[in-house]
Amino acid sequence: MTETWQIPERHSLRRSLFLHLAPGVPFTLAFLLLALPVIQAAGSTYLALVLCIPLILVPCEVGVLLFERKRINWSWRSIVALAEPQRLGPGHSC
Repeated sequence: MTETWQIPERHSLRRSLFLHLAPGVPFTLAFLLLALPVIQAAGSTYLALVLCIPLILVPCEVGVLLFERKRINWSWRSIVALAEPQRLGPGHSC
């Protein structure tokens, strides 16, 4: 199965900053809400931090990927997989 790879569009600086920093907002809020109950249950703030990764950060990141995938009409594979390197003919070196 061959799939054509599309060149991704360029984001503005504002959009790029938003896409990089936005997942940290729900992660930080969840950590702040989860830290106190975990500490009261004789846990550590590190435990609250580790719990926030699969509960908040992973779904948020996957949501962004799904949203972008639908917006630009790409397949899931073309979003998450690396493109195969271009093969050069014989006699060419990299």
